[in-house]
Amino acid sequence: LKVATCRESNSIIARVEDTGPGIPADVLPRLFNQFYTTKPEGEGTGLGLSICRSILQEHGGNIEAANRTQGGAVFTFRLPVAANQPTITREPPRPPLSKDRWRVLIVDDEPSVRAVVKAMLAYHGHVVDEARSPEHALEILKNQMFDLVISDMRMPGMTGPELYKKVTDLGISKPFLFITGDSMNASTRSFLEGGHTTFLLKPFNPNDLMQAVDRLMTSSPAA
Repeated sequence: LKVATCRESNSIIARVEDTGPGIPADVLPRLFNQFYTTKPEGEGTGLGLSICRSILQEHGGNIEAANRTQGGAVFTFRLPVAANQPTITREPPRPPLSKDRWRVLIVDDEPSVRAVVKAMLAYHGHVVDEARSPEHALEILKNQMFDLVISDMRMPGMTGPELYKKVTDLGISKPFLFITGDSMNASTRSFLEGGHTTFLLKPFNPNDLMQAVDRLMTSSPAA
């Protein structure tokens, strides 16, 4: 393992290199995607590198990964050099007003996905509950009121569209927001293009999620 730092123009560059097998070509383009992991199911969340990139980008920097020509991988970190300027105290983003706070049910079989989406929504003042499966969601929806349901498309036992149909068949009219990485599947695309729901493609960041939620709730008669 080799670590080197240098300054290029107005940036500080740090490179971390190794002499291992490198990064597979099919993995490299998705390495920083949220929820993408090469670890066995249950052993990785696919969030570590995406969080690293988000932190660097929030500070005006970035992180890149590549394979070395002589073998191994290299990660390059880039951060801007801070100018000697007076410290400016910025007011942190404020959550929405109380009238814009909604009660949301998240449906996903992956605990890490539920945790991330819940944290994003709770930060903006929304009240969030979780369902570990579509069947669990149905039981919750029969007994509790929600303003919005956020559901994965593909889950064991019952798909997101099947959950949506069962909910509407029960006479429960609630806006649905689907999160999916399967937009090229023909049946998925046909359902999403039906116009009855809104969807958000993985990977997404907090701004993507909140904009999708705001658009859906603003346009929904039930909002």
